[in-house]
Amino acid sequence: FNRNDLVIESLLAMANEILNFPLAVNQEAENISVEWLKIPD
Repeated sequence: FNRNDLVIESLLAMANEILNFPLAVNQEAENISVEWLKIPD
């Protein structure tokens, strides 16, 4: 286990977060719209 492995690991982790970010935002938006729909007129 050397320093290079650590750099690669952290880059992979960052890439993973960046790829998952739109999914998380999309999920959040869906949750918010569902909440809005629940509000009675």
